[in-house]
Amino acid sequence: MARDPESKDGGGRFFHRHPGWTLTGIVIVALVGLDLGLGACYRWVVGDSFYYSRVDFGRGLNRRYRSGSPVFHHGLKPLVSMRAQWGEYAYTVHTNALGFKDGAAVDVPLVTDRYRILFIGDSVTEGVGMSHEDTFVGRIGEALKEEGVEVLNAGVSSYAPSLYLAKVRHYLETVGLKIDELVVFLDISDPWDEIYRYPPAVLAPPPLPEEAVPPPPVGITLESVKLFFREYSILYSVPRWFKLRQKFVKPGATPADNPVIDYPRGRWTFDDQAYREFGEPGLEVMRKNMEELARLLRGRGIPLTVVVYPWPGQIYYRDIPSRQEGAWAEWAGGMGADFLSLFGALVTTDAATNRDNILGYYIPNDMHFNQAGHELVAARFVDHWRHHHPEGGKAN
Repeated sequence: MARDPESKDGGGRFFHRHPGWTLTGIVIVALVGLDLGLGACYRWVVGDSFYYSRVDFGRGLNRRYRSGSPVFHHGLKPLVSMRAQWGEYAYTVHTNALGFKDGAAVDVPLVTDRYRILFIGDSVTEGVGMSHEDTFVGRIGEALKEEGVEVLNAGVSSYAPSLYLAKVRHYLETVGLKIDELVVFLDISDPWDEIYRYPPAVLAPPPLPEEAVPPPPVGITLESVKLFFREYSILYSVPRWFKLRQKFVKPGATPADNPVIDYPRGRWTFDDQAYREFGEPGLEVMRKNMEELARLLRGRGIPLTVVVYPWPGQIYYRDIPSRQEGAWAEWAGGMGADFLSLFGALVTTDAATNRDNILGYYIPNDMHFNQAGHELVAARFVDHWRHHHPEGGKAN
């Protein structure tokens, strides 16, 4: 029986019969290979995948230098030096031996002859998107170092007063850190965090569920395929990157253009429903934690300063006087704490000026300060501190 000459080469026969499909397959294989190769090169240069450094950059940051804590829920890994990414902002992260963001990965003596100010707050105080020297804590330290002052930054993303209390108590009582002053930067999101993120039942198990990196799934599943392409593919991430840019990098500061303006966690200062839902009960939890923190400090003779600042939403809606500002001015007065409000530096009654302040002092469509914003905060704090410390740093 005669054989079909083409039967010796089934592949060749398929190519001749289906040249379009064959070329399509070759192109797809080549593109996937090129994509994975470029993804590997990107990981080698940047230190993380395109997806985790440009799309889900918050998760990328968390898994690279953040860690859980059985005492204060989560913090930063000690003695880390690496490149980090926050949206379009590339910067360098260093942490010292205490696990605090710093100018270099250095040891920090527990006791010093210098006047030591410890700052604590959330991601704004940590300074996401900024290297230490560009954050307001770093700038304050540089401005006051000739006056015998040393600053430390215990701020970490997603902190709230319950964690301020737990962390400061741990470093004072267990670690033995000596400080001369504590400065707490209270964030607009703190009431929401106290109600929904840190009720007593969730304070023990670290880390935050949304910050934890899930274990890789067993076997090949849809989720495992997604995880693979997030780690190694650029083409998988590019459409998501463009979508993110369209959402967060539009010019202008209106609710339609800027999703941060009406960010739900920040609406409680100007929205009655949000205030009733979590603002008012959240403030009550905050007060209790801050009162306990104040008692801890008072027993050690350590003065406390409380600082409040607006998000873009408070600026846009001309939130003056603000519930945040009023609540903590009253609290500080009753507790004998120093108080500094930055609302007056950023919120005016003029809509055009407010729009300029949002565009000028914040990362585009973000509630975090840009370099100009950090510079403004540092300048206001330094002026305030010098007014209350005319003799400069004089350790207790």
